[in-house]
Amino acid sequence: MIPEERLAKNKMCVECSRTTTKFVRRYGGAGCCRSCYNSLFRPRECPGCGRVSRLHVDHPKAVCRDCERRKPCVRCGREGRPIGKFTPHGPACASCARYFKQPEPCEVCGALSQHLSRNSRLGHDRRVCPRCSGTVRGVCAACRRHRLLEDAGDGRRLCRTCGEQGEIPCPECGRPMPAGRGKRCEDCYHQWLAERRMNIDQAAFSASEVANHFADFAAWLGRTRGARKASLTIHRYLPFFLEIEDEWGDIPNYDRLLEHFGAGGLRRSLLPVRWMTETGLIVPNAEARLANSDRRRVDALMQKFPADSSAGDALQGYYLNLARRVEAGDLKLRSMRLALTAAAGLLAFTNENGENLPDQRALEAYLKHSPGQRDAVSGFVGHLREEEGAPLSLPKRNALSARSRRRRHLKQKLLAMMREDADSDEMDIEWIRTALAYFHDLPTKVANSVSGANVVPDRKGLTITIHQKRYWIPPRSNSV
Repeated sequence: MIPEERLAKNKMCVECSRTTTKFVRRYGGAGCCRSCYNSLFRPRECPGCGRVSRLHVDHPKAVCRDCERRKPCVRCGREGRPIGKFTPHGPACASCARYFKQPEPCEVCGALSQHLSRNSRLGHDRRVCPRCSGTVRGVCAACRRHRLLEDAGDGRRLCRTCGEQGEIPCPECGRPMPAGRGKRCEDCYHQWLAERRMNIDQAAFSASEVANHFADFAAWLGRTRGARKASLTIHRYLPFFLEIEDEWGDIPNYDRLLEHFGAGGLRRSLLPVRWMTETGLIVPNAEARLANSDRRRVDALMQKFPADSSAGDALQGYYLNLARRVEAGDLKLRSMRLALTAAAGLLAFTNENGENLPDQRALEAYLKHSPGQRDAVSGFVGHLREEEGAPLSLPKRNALSARSRRRRHLKQKLLAMMREDADSDEMDIEWIRTALAYFHDLPTKVANSVSGANVVPDRKGLTITIHQKRYWIPPRSNSV
């Protein structure tokens, strides 16, 4: 009589459906018993190697086991690997065989997984999923390395080395460090790594001048930003120095850098530019940088609409008129950029594709949507009226509407400050200025002239004296 534990392991033959404790042959992911093996697999010449072998009678192109094993893995495509499973699609190597298993529940958390295993460190012999098996691994609280962890008794989880040895002197600098760090402490490691990466990057230069500059920059970066910052970011600045080498062979003056990289490019390489400035290699020009930034924005605005569209033609004509004024010195480049920004905004508000020019209705809708652009867009409205023949005119200013918008803005600002928990002198002064503008309709310039000297608190609020006039405002809600 077959024992119960053996009956539990019985398998069903794919051909006769009888149970057996062991398959004689597996083919295409299914197995057969000994009786069916003799009838299903008959000796004949293998089409792959030519040797006589038992091959499946229903598959004329079937090959022998040796030829089957030489096929690449159906999952990873590698050849010559140990076979872990024969699937209906071909052999799977030992590393990929587990992906063809049926998911089974983890015996700890119950989650389905194809990667169940036993881990003796868990203290039991149940099969667990990778997540449950990995609970004994993690980042050591002392050395910050991913290791097998143990409870230290003080609430921390430490690796065995840190738990047994604690702190030891660093072999390089002599300062105490967690024993799990190994050969060097964290600071020494990042210094070593930064120097190593700098030496690797230096090999990319052909000009010794730029290579030396790059080494000086790496040393400056380590001193000012720390070894860790230097080791993690030094590779990031290599393309900037390589482009300098390709273009000039050495570091040029600031104007040539600005012309080549642009203000945005230099801003993305802020630390190298700061190093060049501190070492005296370049002298930044703030006005040139702002002008370059404005020119770049103007170029972007001119590419906003197709050149053959109505909006593109109108914007190009307006740009030429403004450019002549800038060249003559009658207009600043920044004013030109602001005027073009408003013009492009009006055209985009009218039609995103630039097919139609704005009419009076579109102009009024745009000013209602963006009232702050009224002065900036006035020049473009005049250009459309004179050059394009568009019947446009700026609507009259609505003082009541402007005052209402200003009060809504001030009210929202006051409510935001009332919700703030922070209490500082700067916050108190800002509250006073905003409250004076909201409750007494004082101009911003007058409200901003308030200082702590002319503010007198009382029980119910604050009294502010400005030009020998007294104004009362309530205090912030959190100070009442």
